Amino acid sequence: MRDPNQNPWPGNPNAYECPWGCNGTGSMPWFAHIQGGVCFHCHGQGWILGRGPATPAKPRQRRQWRRVGSQLVEVAQ
Repeated sequence: MRDPNQNPWPGNPNAYECPWGCNGTGSMPWFAHIQGGVCFHCHGQGWILGRGPATPAKPRQRRQWRRVGSQLVEVAQ
């Protein structure tokens, strides 16, 4: 039997233990009647491979438009 806390991606800083109901075991016995109690978030592995550190979103650039006849034309800034 596999150690439930063994990291399948050793050395990867983006791998972290499943924080949902399984707490790193990969199974939830109280949901044994649904797919055998396998955690849907980590798919039974107990670990999740993240996407790395979050980067802040860039602010959206506001665009200005002007109507010329029946068409909209973007105003140069």
